[in-house]
Amino acid sequence: MTEIREAEEFLSSYLDAEFEEAKAVRVESDEILAQRTAASETFMHAVPGAIMASIYGRPPMTDAELADYARTIGEVAHRKLFLVAEHPNVAWGPIFAGYISGNHPMSLGAYGLLLYVVDIKGQPKIISSYYPDRLSTAVPTVWRHAAGAEFGGLQPPVRVRGIQAPTRAEHRQDWEQRRSSAPEA
Repeated sequence: MTEIREAEEFLSSYLDAEFEEAKAVRVESDEILAQRTAASETFMHAVPGAIMASIYGRPPMTDAELADYARTIGEVAHRKLFLVAEHPNVAWGPIFAGYISGNHPMSLGAYGLLLYVVDIKGQPKIISSYYPDRLSTAVPTVWRHAAGAEFGGLQPPVRVRGIQAPTRAEHRQDWEQRRSSAPEA
């Protein structure tokens, strides 16, 4: 994977699989949930010493327990991909950063997830995830490491691809700054 559009397609496919898994947590049998989790985790690669796995899950449940659980768990929404940025890196080659919305209907207009994608043996893989600092309104957005490889500072992007702007004011400002930081792909 060397093109930013390929990274966009990969991340969009991952978000589709993640959404199917999130829905399965709420209403599907343990067997179906396990299949959905396995599908979303095929997009990931854990580097040595770091965990990279699905954020969703639940304990095994009977049909009756699942019905009760489904009534108490909140809604989930299909995340939106806002922007993809390509950063050069000596160790990894191109690193693609995907800026993604939250996964709740009320958080679709705000950053909720930052995923880093690299080429692993000829295939794109998510190797790291970050979450925005929920208490910060700083621009640029403050990100906190969640899982996978931990990156300090990345080189400035060489290309960006703005897909959809967030609606939360400080995230939109961050998005606009990122879009203007490198040529649009």
